[in-house]
Amino acid sequence: AAALIVALSLIAGRAVMVACGRHNWSGIEPAVGFAIVLAVEGLLARFPCNGPGLVLGLAVIFGVAAYVLRRPASWKVPGSPWLWAAVGVTVLLTAVPFVVSGRWGLLGMGYNNDLGLHLAWAESMRSGFGTEPSPGYPLGPHGLATSLSYLPGISLGTAFIGLVVAIPSLTVMTAWYALDRLRSGRRLIAAVLVASPYLMVSYFAQAAFKETATATLLLAFTIALPAVLPLPPGSREKLRVSAPLLVLLAGIVFTYSFPGLAFPAAVAAAWLISDRDFRSRLSPSALLAFMRRPAVAVGTALVLALLLVLAFLGPFGFGDAFAEVATSDAFGPVSAVEAFGVWLTSDYRLDGAMSTPLPGLMAVIGIGATVIALWWWSRQPRSIYP
Repeated sequence: AAALIVALSLIAGRAVMVACGRHNWSGIEPAVGFAIVLAVEGLLARFPCNGPGLVLGLAVIFGVAAYVLRRPASWKVPGSPWLWAAVGVTVLLTAVPFVVSGRWGLLGMGYNNDLGLHLAWAESMRSGFGTEPSPGYPLGPHGLATSLSYLPGISLGTAFIGLVVAIPSLTVMTAWYALDRLRSGRRLIAAVLVASPYLMVSYFAQAAFKETATATLLLAFTIALPAVLPLPPGSREKLRVSAPLLVLLAGIVFTYSFPGLAFPAAVAAAWLISDRDFRSRLSPSALLAFMRRPAVAVGTALVLALLLVLAFLGPFGFGDAFAEVATSDAFGPVSAVEAFGVWLTSDYRLDGAMSTPLPGLMAVIGIGATVIALWWWSRQPRSIYP
């Protein structure tokens, strides 16, 4: 199941990039393909009797991608053995819980049985029986798992665990591209660390997928921004370079709902502010003049109106499900020290009670590592991703 998700994401992502005129491997293909799969499946998941329709959606994605990639020159995949070694290491890391338990099966049982509800929703989508999904809840991952469950030998539980395993593999492939300044050995280690830090592993251990999938799509969005900002001249060229980012945003919406757009919005704002030319034009009068342009004013009003309508009306309105999606990751405030990779309690969702041995020393190590990394980054000959 995991291999199927990775393969379909690579094919669909490659097709999107070729359709946008990007014939060389760009590195964001895995996440872009994953995003378009989640968007299509999430859209179809809200239609009645949608089990066969979800399978048809995957078939259409594959058929369209195969047509776009009909020329042999278009079928390019990353050929570095170091990259595939990084993917292999990541897959081995995801196998640790199964090695410890001595069997394949569901993750998170007995600790956080959140997957049980998602399985019930997917069963409702597949057979029409059971608990119906909450109104407005993003169902892209559920639709994908439901589609895979129609294949021989893949149950709904297997499909969901395949999805949980596939996400770190897609993440390490995406991170590999952003780390192109490192030599192969260090690049492998860094890519694996990006795909499997403590928080991602914690989500993995309880079979969570919304957070890890959103993080992967956000990583690809950040990597793709330099090709878009500043936008090239010409409306058609702007659309071509912006299309992969729009696909990633659609994937985030159908994975984490509309509140998930806050993450790429913050990243885009940080990128813009870091641009010297943009900062020079960042004055109240310039902003006011920009907003007064008819196209900008009308476009902004339409986007805000659409978001308000989508928030409370229709099958994708997230008003009722907002608390389920956006406020369920933590029981309360957590320590700011945890931003530096120091976990003061065994449960990352709880406020740190300083019960971890040597919390002060661990904080110094985490903050020190961050300072050294920023110093190294500032000395690079060109801007790369911090």
